[in-house]
Amino acid sequence: MINWLKDAFSESSDVSMMRLLSFVCVVSACVIACTGLYKGANLSELSILCGTFLTAGISGKILQKNSEVENEKK
Repeated sequence: MINWLKDAFSESSDVSMMRLLSFVCVVSACVIACTGLYKGANLSELSILCGTFLTAGISGKILQKNSEVENEKK
């Protein structure tokens, strides 16, 4: 299981911190959403908090990929 996780978050032999950060942000958003729904939190505040984590997790990887493509073109 540990080797599978290491392979999932690695590029070649190095662990990709961007993939790890994205994974942590998405899992955190899911945990916050489930906990908030279970405890009956305010849904508008909960959606903003989860959206912030999801945006950080997904957009960081997208921005990195776009910058890598632009650097390869030069």
